[in-house]
Amino acid sequence: TTHARASFSVHFPWATRAAPAPHRQPLDKFYPLCGEWVHGPQPFSGYKRTFVSFSGNAGDLVSVHYARARVPRKREDFTYTIATDVPIAPSGQLCFDVQMPPPTVPPSQAATAPEYGVFLFEARDPATNATAFHCSDVKLVDVEDRPQDYPAMCARNNETLIPMPEEYL
Repeated sequence: TTHARASFSVHFPWATRAAPAPHRQPLDKFYPLCGEWVHGPQPFSGYKRTFVSFSGNAGDLVSVHYARARVPRKREDFTYTIATDVPIAPSGQLCFDVQMPPPTVPPSQAATAPEYGVFLFEARDPATNATAFHCSDVKLVDVEDRPQDYPAMCARNNETLIPMPEEYL
């Protein structure tokens, strides 16, 4: 028996939606792909280079997609690919730098009229193709978030999995 092992946690930005509830196929079009909101959108650096952080099974492949739509209903609504098939390190941790697509709002207006969007984070077990995913709603802000400023979420070279403080889980 082969068990699916694709599972992972998103540490930064953290997930803002609960997993979608099981439902009948004919009702799929009425439920968003990402599930219901459990937290409001969180600030995320949209104007400067930043990072994303995960933990999961070593060797699983992580992809990151972004949608400017606030209620994406299907995978195809995530039109911006940020990263594709990045392997989780042997330590079980993955942290890498990303550059967002240029926001539609100029930085000078980001504080008063920010751009909102949704991330789709996917982890895939290459052996079984089992996939797990999380979504995160973000508000793009003009700040600089560097991985070295968050050692609990982004260990050097993904060498070790540092225990996460509870407020980040």
